[in-house]
Amino acid sequence: MTSEEFKAARKQLGMTVRQMADALRLSTTNGYRMIRRIESGEIAVSGPISVAVEAMLAGFVWVEDDMFEENDGERYFEEGF
Repeated sequence: MTSEEFKAARKQLGMTVRQMADALRLSTTNGYRMIRRIESGEIAVSGPISVAVEAMLAGFVWVEDDMFEENDGERYFEEGF
């Protein structure tokens, strides 16, 4: 996945840079910057990030921990259509 494809995918998913960083479980301190660096082409999209983004595009939706209290604060992907 190229940096342009990554940025297009984020926009297609309707996510902000911060939301994408959170969805990819990047650190709260540097995640935002990492997404910006990927989108600018400064760093390459890693294999795991590419796979995660492709999964989101394929229909897996991000479930925030505050949406489901019974999951003990865990975040996970859930199949959604």
